[in-house]
Amino acid sequence: GQAVQAGDVLIRLREPETHASLVQSKAELGVAEAEYARVMAGLDEIATLSGSDNLAMRMAVASRLYSGFVGKGRFDDIRQNWISLRQRNSELAEAFDPLSIVREMLSAEAESRAAKVESLKADRNANLERIAHNHV
Repeated sequence: GQAVQAGDVLIRLREPETHASLVQSKAELGVAEAEYARVMAGLDEIATLSGSDNLAMRMAVASRLYSGFVGKGRFDDIRQNWISLRQRNSELAEAFDPLSIVREMLSAEAESRAAKVESLKADRNANLERIAHNHV
């Protein structure tokens, strides 16, 4: 006996699986966005050091970011090869600067994580749309 108008929601059907999927997609999206922000912060840190003449600081930051995003164990090889190349050909060594190599690796990681964020946003939006379609 209640008066209704066009567009009023009369019934909300609840599908537990869809709601659980929405909760999971929101949680995964939050983690992915935080990971992406961490990569971008690393790239910003590299950008501030790119013009610096403080080699010790540049290598320390590059080493920390490399081990934080790529893994441990290989950075010293990259640094040693760069030092050796600098002694023989300083112009060519610029292309193998460990900070530049880490920047390229982080740029690729940022692209990958941005794609993951977009994919998770699509999943979340699809779940929201499924829930919205369950309103009569």
